[in-house]
Amino acid sequence: MDKAKEEHRKMMEEVEREKAEFEARVAAQREKDRKKEDKEALLKTEPQIRNINADPSMSGMVRHPMKQGKNTVGKKVGDWKPNIKVSGAGIAKEQCNMEYDPDTRKTVIHPNSEDL
Repeated sequence: MDKAKEEHRKMMEEVEREKAEFEARVAAQREKDRKKEDKEALLKTEPQIRNINADPSMSGMVRHPMKQGKNTVGKKVGDWKPNIKVSGAGIAKEQCNMEYDPDTRKTVIHPNSEDL
């Protein structure tokens, strides 16, 4: 009888662990969906950066909303993440910074320190 109770207890612990893992995955997906919805809302109201491609069907496929103040463009390195990630040969960690002023609706682009 004690063996059956122990097996039942272990099974219930496993069920609770799986339930907690599932709920964590659901919460993570909801957070990801919320961030995507927030970005889509910004794209409707704020200026944005879009890609340009020789193939017209590929142009405008990548869009990044400009946030007020400093927007860093560059390559993700370690724990450091730019606001707008780009990759490729010759792309620096901090490729450039763009200062966006929503009052004047102007953006000033500053090259990275290596280009000065």
